[in-house]
Formats: sequence, structure tokens, C-alpha cells
Amino acid sequence: MFDSPALALVGGLLVALVMPAGAAVAATSGDADSVRGGIVGVGLAALVVGLPPAVAGFVIDDLHPSAGPWIALVGVALLVPFAFVSVGRREQSLDEDVDLPGRGNLHIGAGVVGLVAAASGLVAVALPLLSLPDGAAVPENYAIRLLTPASILVGVLAVGLLVPAWAALVRPAFTVACAGIALAVASGFDNVLSATGVITSKATPGAGVWFGALAVLLALVAVIIATLAGALEREDVDLSELASRPVLGWVAAVASLLAIGAFGFPAVTGPEYESAGLWTFRIASTGAVVAVLAVIAAAALAARSRPSRGAALLFGAAGVAVVRALEFVFTGARAAGSVPSLGTWLAVACALVLVVGGFLAMSAKGESAGLD
Repeated sequence: MFDSPALALVGGLLVALVMPAGAAVAATSGDADSVRGGIVGVGLAALVVGLPPAVAGFVIDDLHPSAGPWIALVGVALLVPFAFVSVGRREQSLDEDVDLPGRGNLHIGAGVVGLVAAASGLVAVALPLLSLPDGAAVPENYAIRLLTPASILVGVLAVGLLVPAWAALVRPAFTVACAGIALAVASGFDNVLSATGVITSKATPGAGVWFGALAVLLALVAVIIATLAGALEREDVDLSELASRPVLGWVAAVASLLAIGAFGFPAVTGPEYESAGLWTFRIASTGAVVAVLAVIAAAALAARSRPSRGAALLFGAAGVAVVRALEFVFTGARAAGSVPSLGTWLAVACALVLVVGGFLAMSAKGESAGLD
């Protein structure tokens, strides 16, 4: 798509942004017919856009199949069946709470989008991120392997969002954990850009790049949907008497300092090699910025949240720190003689502090049962 003329590029980007947003808006409706009609409409629009180029790659001699249209068609195949899943009863009277059906649909929407984001991330790891002319061997991109634990974490939490009894409890952790996908994808794309400039000017992004970009886009959409669900939930809860807990404030302060070090310093070092951090000013640094901001924000909000929600925020932030700590395990083979560096150990310490904070938040549940 990025090789297309300007107008085609703009149109393609608009379609890529509007379709997930349209599906999300449809999922927020409390009316079952609106949910089904909206999702089916988005699916038909994607079919109209994606089917012609997918078929053209096989029937026109001068063209060859590309991954992009097939990604769209797979998305349609995954999305449209959910239009016929039960989305709850319509409101029976004007006196009933009409927010509850919409909130449940938001959880379902975030869970579905999160699952597709996780699947896209795992596919990105399996496919090459670079395409070289004349069948040249593509160098291994070790950095993208970090997307494996990040995608698994998001996928597991997304499943929790699809279970009504767990959805509200899991949602805060899911929202924070999506930052792990941005962290891993940015790290992998950093190597792609470097390889494109060094190996050959004719190198082009491989299929893995598009799946990685799709994973980030869908993770962002899922975060937006989950955030809307949280906003609806807070409208039904009286938070006026909810007080800040000093112990969680200290947890937030310590975890924030450790997170800055964990994502700021290299996690892996070797002879003439250092992995990216906050201060390396590379593409991978943008992912580190997203991750550290997510961890700091979650830790700060947990101190002013209801016990169960605060614990979920801290556990989700711990998951992002664990993804950072696993960088050596998944990517250490990229440099001979590489070893875990300061960033890894600070990430382990940050995760431990956040987990302890999560249990401390849960211990206050009995004291604030009315707000939980």
C-alpha cells in the first residue's frame, strides 16, 4: 500500500482506520439489530475492497497474489460470524439501565479485536519481515520474536474479556498489556528499516510487516473499546468516597523509577551490540516509550482505583515488564556472546514490585467492598 499513488495511499489508510472503528461503534450498541447490521456492513465493505485485488492476483497474468487483500478477507471471515452471536436482550422499558447491554458488547468487541491482534502478532513472527529480490536469503529478524510473549499475553486476557463473569475484572489488565505489542513490533521494525537501508535499495517489507502493523492497529482499537467500557462502568459507581492508598502510592513511585530504567537501559548487550532503549533514539525507542508510559500510568491510576480494578492495572503493567524482561530469552541469539543487561534486571524488579502491589490492592478489597 505504501508504494501506491498519493490518493490511493490516503484512501487505503482511511479504509484501514474506519473499518475497525466502524466495527467497534457497532459493538457498542445496546440494540442487537444495530450490532448485527453494523458488523455485517463493515464485513461487506471489506469484502468489496479486498476481494477484487485478491482475485486479480490469480487471474491476471501481469499480477501476482499479495498478502494484503487476503488479510482483509480473513478479517471478514473472523468478524462477520460474531454478528450472529447473542448480544444480549434489548431494553424492555425506558426505566431499565441501558448502559449494561452496551458495556457487555464493548467487552465482547474489545475481546474479539484483541484476539485478532494477538493472532496477527503471532503470524508476524512466523512470516519474513523483509523481501529481497532474486530470491536472496532474508536475514533472521530476532527482535520480532519478542512479539510472541506479548501476543500470548494479550490473547489470554482477550479471552477473559469474552467471559461475562471475568470481563470487568480483566479489562484494566488487558488495556495495559496491549502496550507490549507496540514494544515488540517497534523493535522488529527497527531492524527492518536498518536492513532495507544496508542490504539493498530494492528490499521491500515482507508479509510479516503488514501483520505486525495490523497487530498494533488492532491493539490500539481494542484499547479504545476497553477504555469506553471502563468509562461506562464508572458512571454506575459512586467514587466520591474512594480515598488514595499511600502504600500503593509508594508502589507506583518505585515501579515508575524501575520502569524508566527497565525500558531506558539496554536489555541485551554483547560485543559491539546494545539493544534499544529510551535514549537510543531509534524506531524501537518509540515502543519503549509507549510501554514505559503505560506502566507508569497504570501504577499511578491503581492508587486511586477500586481494589479489584487497581490490582488488575498493576498485574497488567507487570505483564508488560515481564515482556521486557524476556527480551534476552527470545532475542539473545541475534548477537554472539550477548548477555542480559541492566534493563533486563530492572524489568524483573519492576514486575516483582507491581505484582506485590497487585496483591496489596487486593488485600484492601474487604475494606472497600462497596466500591469494588
